[in-house]
Amino acid sequence: MGISDYSLDELRLAISLAIIGQQFLLAVVFLKGRPIAPAQWYGALLLLGAICYLIQSNPLLREASAPIRPIVAALSIAVPYMLWEFSIAVFETEITPRSVRYSMYVVPVALWFVVVSDFGRESVIGAILEVMHQFVGLTAIALTITSIYISRGDDLVESRRRYRTFFVLFIALQCGAVIVFEMAFGYANLPDWLELTNVTMIGILTLGLTLPLLAMDGSILWHEVKRHESATEQPTPDALSPANQVLHESLNTAMDDGFYRTAGLGIGDLADELNVPEHQLRKLVNQNLGYRNFISFLNHHRIREAKSHLSSAETVRVPILTIAMDLGYGSIGPFNRAFKEATGITPSEYRREYFGKQAVDSE
Repeated sequence: MGISDYSLDELRLAISLAIIGQQFLLAVVFLKGRPIAPAQWYGALLLLGAICYLIQSNPLLREASAPIRPIVAALSIAVPYMLWEFSIAVFETEITPRSVRYSMYVVPVALWFVVVSDFGRESVIGAILEVMHQFVGLTAIALTITSIYISRGDDLVESRRRYRTFFVLFIALQCGAVIVFEMAFGYANLPDWLELTNVTMIGILTLGLTLPLLAMDGSILWHEVKRHESATEQPTPDALSPANQVLHESLNTAMDDGFYRTAGLGIGDLADELNVPEHQLRKLVNQNLGYRNFISFLNHHRIREAKSHLSSAETVRVPILTIAMDLGYGSIGPFNRAFKEATGITPSEYRREYFGKQAVDSE
């Protein structure tokens, strides 16, 4: 005899409540320590969004949460985008300009307004925005998967490199599957068996992916990335084995010769140039030099040279795009983002400020 509708609803409610409690406790754990890093905020918001999704998908919980409906609706709608922001913060990779990313948030904000207004989700405008939100959400998840995949070779934190596979296969694809099923069956109209399966999988995936992340090196979540301000920064001699001392000297020689200007340079290419195993070079650059991803190591050298060109009278008429391409960047966008992250201003602003200051000093 099959499970009755009544007992199935009870089972789904019990599982939902257990998972909500579990996720709330994990969200609290994510916010431990001070100061709170972006990855912690986005991780906690992602967990709270999953809680609100469970509330929205269960009639009894949805009715009970009516007094805080705007908050529940906002966090539930935001899940794909919090996943995107969380992946950027954890994996320190971003392939989409912020202006493009933030412009995509117009759709979920508009949907939230319709949901909490008199129009309602079932209105014509609500239905249109719901479809738009589903497509934009899928786009956000696709960009999440793409950015994690294409930057995997640059990640120097070994535990995080392994974690990427689980993150993509489980969390991102789970969110994607939810949106696809909602597109097929309609929001809040999923079959009972699918709702029960979905709720159960959310609980399993939350434990299976959050706990390993919390058990990793705390620097992945709790600490800021180490910033290298000085080009002469060196590891202490006693921190390097004799083999690593030789490797470090070879690395410095390659960087002094401008090998970082090579377009599309990956850590495997650099390891081949130095004739060393890639894992040894990864360990040196990460554990001894303090870089968490290879592109940060390259940007350190490239931005240092860029500042030299931008502040030189001999190259004052050289277009910034030319400087970027000569330094190994494939386009102006990544160069501008890297430069602004390192200096707080764009390359053109840096050039104007430098020569403006020179003119004032000469008066």
